[in-house]
Amino acid sequence: MPSSLKAWFQTQTESLYAIPPQTDTQHVPNPPNPPQQALFSLSAQIVVNHIPVALEDFQSDIRNRLRFSRQTSVSWGDVIEVYDSQDGQNEEGIVAGIFVLTRSLNFRIRAGPAQRKTTVIFSAKIHRDPTIHDEDGRRIVQLHQTQIDEAVPVHIHGVGSREVDPQAEAFTSS
Repeated sequence: MPSSLKAWFQTQTESLYAIPPQTDTQHVPNPPNPPQQALFSLSAQIVVNHIPVALEDFQSDIRNRLRFSRQTSVSWGDVIEVYDSQDGQNEEGIVAGIFVLTRSLNFRIRAGPAQRKTTVIFSAKIHRDPTIHDEDGRRIVQLHQTQIDEAVPVHIHGVGSREVDPQAEAFTSS
């Protein structure tokens, strides 16, 4: 079990967006659902871009984002944790920060895979569920995210990078 809220949240988030190995998500109507039960409380309050979202809709959005992805990576920016002062075991509090999710898609643009980048600024309130005894009982009870999706620019090597020598003779036709 990760010792800090920050480590727990990062581990859970990375598994939430992970693509299972050998999964052909292009031909699967709904890709396998990551273990989201270990992340959210059943009554979690989720707000995305200042709009309240039901847990089921949030999970469906994640499945749709991963549907045509063949690989994902999560890059973490600044992440902070603030522990609940009444929690003596440091298992409750707030984790906030930024991460960038990069998805490599199943189709290509020229010679490279198409990619999408989602930048997420988040704040998550984490509590321990007292009814869970046989596993890590930490769950997200509130999640606020501001996110934006962007296409990763396509770099075509060798095109437009040829230098012109001004000293060379100009091509002339007769």
